[in-house]
Amino acid sequence: MLQFDSIVLRRGRKTLLGPLSADLPPGSVTHLQGPNGVGKTTLIHALVGLREPDAGQVRWNGDDIFERPESLRRVLCYVAHDATGNAALTAVEALRFTLAVTGEEADAATDALREFGLTGRSLTQPLRTLSAGQQRRVALARLAVSKAALWVLDEPLNALDAASRDALCQRFAQHAQAGGTVVVTSHQPLPIDAHCIDLAAA
Repeated sequence: MLQFDSIVLRRGRKTLLGPLSADLPPGSVTHLQGPNGVGKTTLIHALVGLREPDAGQVRWNGDDIFERPESLRRVLCYVAHDATGNAALTAVEALRFTLAVTGEEADAATDALREFGLTGRSLTQPLRTLSAGQQRRVALARLAVSKAALWVLDEPLNALDAASRDALCQRFAQHAQAGGTVVVTSHQPLPIDAHCIDLAAA
């Protein structure tokens, strides 16, 4: 279970969020929502161990992730808002590199990209030549091979068409049904059952 307990996040002297507490159990999809500037990405960074809260704790299965970061790292699949990587790499090269770094199945990169709708020349062109939607699919294709229990994604629906958004959200639901945990930030509503946390009201 991912938990955050009375966490406070500040930018300089300004409090962005908190104190905020929630339990995000296995089998759940959590939608973190709120307008730009409310602190969604800052919260995501705290949940994946990139930014320690100014107060409170983030825990995975009871372990403080900043005291025992390995407890989270071995179960985490994190897709950042801008996660395509080196724009000179092709889609296949970029995904292979990401999978190799994260210890996942790099040889499955091409099949994973095809599963996310990338085919033909889009697989072998530099990322900088792909559309925003295609670049988003490259980042998200990691989900096709990830065995991580916890998926954390920052604005994954951006630049996707309606059919792709629905398919991605169904993948979130399937991961939750299999006992996984999904945390998503998005300006858009999710077309699946999800627990919503409105950060503007936090």
